Amino acid sequence: MKNQNHLDWSFDDFENLTVLAQGFTGPIYKCENKKLKNRFFILKTYKIDEFSPGEDLVKKEVSIFEKIPLFNKPAILPNFYGCLEKITNEKQKVFYTIFDYYDFQETIIKKSQRIDFIRLYEYFLSTIQGLCFLQKKGIAHKGITTEALKFDSNENIYLISFLNAEFIDPEIKNNHYKWDVFCLARVFLELANAKTLIKSQCEKGILEKEVEDLVSHYKNEIKPEETQKFQNFVQMLKECIEPEVTKRPDFLQLFMKVCGSEDELFNTICCMDLKKTHKVANFKKVANFKLDFNDFDGKVLVSSGSYGTVYSAKNKNYPGKIFATKSMIYSNEEEKQKILREIKIWENLQKIEKKPLSIPNFYGVYHEAGKCYHLYFDFIPNTLKNVMDDIKNKKRLFPFPFKELVRYGEILIRSLAFLQTHKICHRDLKPTNLLLDESGNIFLIDFSESKEIDFEDLKESTLVGCPAYFSPELEEAYKNNKQFLTLNQYKSDVFSLGVVLLQLGTLKIPKKDEKNNWEKNIEELIIKFEDIYSKEVKGIEEEMVLGQFAKILRKCLRIEAKRRPDFVGLYYKFQDKFRRNDEIIRKQILIEEKK
Repeated sequence: MKNQNHLDWSFDDFENLTVLAQGFTGPIYKCENKKLKNRFFILKTYKIDEFSPGEDLVKKEVSIFEKIPLFNKPAILPNFYGCLEKITNEKQKVFYTIFDYYDFQETIIKKSQRIDFIRLYEYFLSTIQGLCFLQKKGIAHKGITTEALKFDSNENIYLISFLNAEFIDPEIKNNHYKWDVFCLARVFLELANAKTLIKSQCEKGILEKEVEDLVSHYKNEIKPEETQKFQNFVQMLKECIEPEVTKRPDFLQLFMKVCGSEDELFNTICCMDLKKTHKVANFKKVANFKLDFNDFDGKVLVSSGSYGTVYSAKNKNYPGKIFATKSMIYSNEEEKQKILREIKIWENLQKIEKKPLSIPNFYGVYHEAGKCYHLYFDFIPNTLKNVMDDIKNKKRLFPFPFKELVRYGEILIRSLAFLQTHKICHRDLKPTNLLLDESGNIFLIDFSESKEIDFEDLKESTLVGCPAYFSPELEEAYKNNKQFLTLNQYKSDVFSLGVVLLQLGTLKIPKKDEKNNWEKNIEELIIKFEDIYSKEVKGIEEEMVLGQFAKILRKCLRIEAKRRPDFVGLYYKFQDKFRRNDEIIRKQILIEEKK
């Protein structure tokens, strides 16, 4: 065991495998090693086949864990012992990452028990130490939740769930670490107050109220010698939830507040030379590079259609990063100009510093002259259609949890209203153009049919989009074989969005009949939607949200376009229901509406 991070083990050395859970990439096993009796380990499985980008996911996670040594590291970080490979057949292989086994207990929140202050404060410091250590290694966790913090039977705390972690240089001016700081504060407010906060509750005022509740609960329990620690803890929480990101501390600054610069732990964690420990890929600068198609390898086909062909691929200059490449072939000048129109939209969106997170990062384009354009994006694994198909097969009572459904609706309305303020109309809203990542975040893609349009104007438009999601005005043109029509294209897209949201809740699309019947079919499906989720929602507040969401659906799905809001109007009417942590975007949208 000279180098414990890469022990000379094979899969056959492990025995008594017991499935603990089913992870995103495969089962998670508890097992013993024949060479080390009475010592238990975790094997995390990654099943890889010809259609899966999982091998890149394994390499990214392994490269992250390899930067966390077994010794001279905060105890909150798990012990990692390497990766095993097992080939099962020609088209499939399995990787296993090896960790120490921890007897994790139910979280304190699930027990609905408040934790005493000293233990809470120790957990807070331990977590800051671990995240500061990762920051100095150039690793952003990007998944800090109560589920990412686990307690063993001895009440020791561990930081797990590195699926979303990435190498990000902390010296680059970005918000990844400061966003993680916000998430950390939210988690410890949940721990302190023994409650779970949904994302829509994480507004400035509500989190400040949670801090007040924390103070109110603990102030009578604090011993005189603990007063200074308690005041420091409360002050740090307030700084962490500061709405203006630039005013928040990062983990290094937080750690300096609780650990003197002469302290041995400070020197161990905070005085490492980042440049010597890891060469961090600067993804923020990718868009400025002249990307060469030959830099990409390991391409795996994801989807193919009239819009182009999408692959997942890795770039030799950016290890651990998976890209999506969209390749679009053209055969004439008209097709070429359509592709250039989409590229222009992506380039303009990328220049907007405060764009919604639901619009993927665009890293540039490579042109094979006279043949094809290759566009580069972040890779996001699942389309909403694939997820819905999977739900149908499993026959779930609730297609999506109601809170998730409301969150998707909020994000899409906000994002499409934002696009409208920048005069971009999507024109092809459907589940295949909406992606979900492993954390359930939703993304809007494919601007191949999009156009820049002044949203007050009725414009002549070509008949584009997916017939299943056509608005009544597009459906009429479709039936009458009209290729050109005059309409408000934003309001047409609002109808398509309404169909998508209703489908998310019912897994059905309202049948298209004559005008009166179509309207009746829409209303019947909305009533079915309300009936489905009335069985899930609890309390007066959630019942009100359900009624409000049904009201949004009815407004989106009005047959007459003139009675239908556009996206800015929809956002403006319901913005008081939405989250405020995107204040800059919200102000942009509302200013446009007032004009």
